[in-house]
Amino acid sequence: MGTYSYHNLSIDDMITQLKALRIAQIEMSRGEFMLFQQARREPLRSTKEKLDRAGIQCVSYYTATIKDRQDLDNAVRFAKAVGAHNITGDATGPILGEIDQRCSKEGLTFGIHNHYFPGQKFPYESPDTMS
Repeated sequence: MGTYSYHNLSIDDMITQLKALRIAQIEMSRGEFMLFQQARREPLRSTKEKLDRAGIQCVSYYTATIKDRQDLDNAVRFAKAVGAHNITGDATGPILGEIDQRCSKEGLTFGIHNHYFPGQKFPYESPDTMS
């Protein structure tokens, strides 16, 4: 379950609903924890503690766009802060290879998050467009 679905709720209210639905695994994709919002480690850590107490495991961290090495460093750090083994997002420019290498080194996987809109070109439309 992507937690963006609960972005209008507090963390505590989100956890209450996740428990009621018996959701045991989530992707942390709330806006306040994405790179573009200058996510900070302490709120991630305290949220992880609440999720742990509720028996909910964060298996993936959605970071949004990774533009450079600093974004990649932050994405790895934040994923680890919530206990995730996967990072999802997209990459701007030639950093995709570095993302792959770094995630492999850190024991993480990376999933490309992409939206499709008719008539609009996307960097990752197919395996042939990956670089």
